[in-house]
Amino acid sequence: MLEKQASDAARALDGAEAVEAFRLEWLGRKQGRLNEVSGRWLKSAPAEAKKALGVRFNALKATVEALLDAALGAGPTDAALAAEAIDITLPGLKGSSARSIRLRGR
Repeated sequence: MLEKQASDAARALDGAEAVEAFRLEWLGRKQGRLNEVSGRWLKSAPAEAKKALGVRFNALKATVEALLDAALGAGPTDAALAAEAIDITLPGLKGSSARSIRLRGR
């Protein structure tokens, strides 16, 4: 239910102010919905139910953070960056142009 509310709210975002309002509404430290859920349900839950509630809470938090990242136009993923990485430990090319450059006046 909360995931659907977050998804619906994220779909309606139309600008930077709306994205910031979404972030504060869901992730705000003082009045955020996730903070409220944590305070009301997770902290007051019986010990045997805390693990299951914690798993669901973490899933909800990950969903909200993913929606926020998508709204902000998050950068490339770690996998995409790793695919484009250059291994600087590889040896240089033989006969590179750096060796053939001669300084003038010598």
